[in-house]
Amino acid sequence: MMFLVPIANGSEEIEFTTIVDVLRRAGAEVTTTSLSDKKEIKASRFVKIVADELFCDINPDDYDMIILPGGGPGSDFMKQHTPLLDTLTSFNKAGKMIGAICAGPTVLESIGLLKGKNATCYPTLSEKLASAKYSTDRVVVDGNIITSQGPGTSFEFALKIIELLISEEISNKLRKELLL
Repeated sequence: MMFLVPIANGSEEIEFTTIVDVLRRAGAEVTTTSLSDKKEIKASRFVKIVADELFCDINPDDYDMIILPGGGPGSDFMKQHTPLLDTLTSFNKAGKMIGAICAGPTVLESIGLLKGKNATCYPTLSEKLASAKYSTDRVVVDGNIITSQGPGTSFEFALKIIELLISEEISNKLRKELLL
């Protein structure tokens, strides 16, 4: 399983770091990509993060899942990044897995990927998921799309991805090791 995690200036660092860390603990191959022209981004709380690659230098078709961290400014940037939006649309058409947390689901909504789907996001953004069936659940799975609410649900989100795409046994093992 190969996972792609794009980030932009203003992405939420807790969500990004938790997702990448927990997936790598599960033995997953994770590539982080910057959506800007530099690998280094400044996250929502001004933490500097250096991505593995630039998004423009990778082939998204090589990946099994794409996961969007939240963060309002980062998600707003993602909504304007045509190559990312094209990749999300392509993944959805192919039935490949897509994950989004916090403000990330609003990116999916902006291109119609949540229409009629059960989904969640950061609670104060719920009205921005107008075409989805909004859920107050912390993590929601509907077909090929997994959504979650925010920083405090990052571990649950990552462990659900591992459970569904890698192994329930590994997810449970990590849950225990991480004291969750």
